[in-house]
Amino acid sequence: MQQLQAELARGLALAHAHQDWRVLIQADAALARELPALARSGPWSQAERAPWNRLCETHARARAACEDAMNTLHERLQTLAERREGWLAYAMADLEDPLETQP
Repeated sequence: MQQLQAELARGLALAHAHQDWRVLIQADAALARELPALARSGPWSQAERAPWNRLCETHARARAACEDAMNTLHERLQTLAERREGWLAYAMADLEDPLETQP
């Protein structure tokens, strides 16, 4: 069980470090698949709880990184949407008289 927890924590940490969202999704899905087996393994010893705590901390950091990236993307998309009208007007102005700019 400790080896599984360590592997899951490593996968989450690597995906988080490289901001590889596909790998992070895969690591998170692997964790979700293994949670029932981990829960069925019965009461954990103190030695088994330490890797679990590290796994939980790693997962929390990865989740926070996802939230940060999502917020950054949301802000960027919002900025693009706010400026869309101006960009369209500029593009339409260029299309109105294409011969005007030619020598």
